[in-house]
Amino acid sequence: MKNYASLAKLATVKYIVNVDKTVNFQFGNATTNEIVLGTSLTIESANSVEFTRGKFNVNGNIVVNAGSIYNNDEKDAIITAKDLTLNNAASLTVNTLVDAKAASELTTPSWNVKNIALNGTSTITVEENAALKADGNLTIAKGAKASFAYSSYTDVTGAITNNGTFERVLSSTTGSKANPAQVWCTAYTNNGTQLNAGAQVAE
Repeated sequence: MKNYASLAKLATVKYIVNVDKTVNFQFGNATTNEIVLGTSLTIESANSVEFTRGKFNVNGNIVVNAGSIYNNDEKDAIITAKDLTLNNAASLTVNTLVDAKAASELTTPSWNVKNIALNGTSTITVEENAALKADGNLTIAKGAKASFAYSSYTDVTGAITNNGTFERVLSSTTGSKANPAQVWCTAYTNNGTQLNAGAQVAE
């Protein structure tokens, strides 16, 4: 499915990815238009689901029950959705956009979602120079983990509640790695394990 902009029905259905767990599934958009992908996206089974390029609007919630989901770090793939839920051992990797530098609040996020819930042993990783926008809350369940790499920028407009593991990588060298991960929120509650510093609470 490299380019399906003409398939208008994708904008009116619930989209489900349910393939063999060894399959790497790709969404690609070679146009300059934003593709609206259904009223929700549920990943029931796949090894990975990759957004390779272009703009996507799920127009609903994303639920990942298996495998990994990520944007290609060699293309400008931008994904917008409502709530994002990772269950079981699912994972989300927020990669940089093409030629991204040390991320800041001015960096275009590759993922724009509302509430994020990490359940089971799921993980979310915001890579170096990547940006994530969560226009809601981030909840990390016991056994789950959220990691934020050097020079990344994460904006959570609501609260972060950590009952699992929260890792914010701080600076310890020079150059690009001199920039600590910036993770902003309105309130931070830590009832789990905190590696390095906690989130930065906006005043």
